[in-house]
Amino acid sequence: MAPGLRACCCGRGCTAKYDDAFNPRAFGDLIQQWGTSTVLIESGALPGDPEKQVLRRVNVRLLLTALEAIATRCCERADTTVYDALPFNERVAADLSSCAGARSCSRAAK
Repeated sequence: MAPGLRACCCGRGCTAKYDDAFNPRAFGDLIQQWGTSTVLIESGALPGDPEKQVLRRVNVRLLLTALEAIATRCCERADTTVYDALPFNERVAADLSSCAGARSCSRAAK
């Protein structure tokens, strides 16, 4: 799925993975702690997509690709080195920036 997602994101290098450390402030981590299975799709932000329309299309494509891989069992032959090679996520976007007491909203990634 990672190669397909890179194509969706216009080659911007926007596909990354998170570490698996427990975060008590993360909704998904708390739900899992209670015994509920979860799938996390963290969409982040893309420059020029303030309403996240592109990201919604990417998420639909991701889910359909995953369901097809499960249904056809091709996920059993997936090359896990592709996932392993993904970089870990870095914080590159801010919803609120504060400088010298002034506030401004910014949704574009740096």
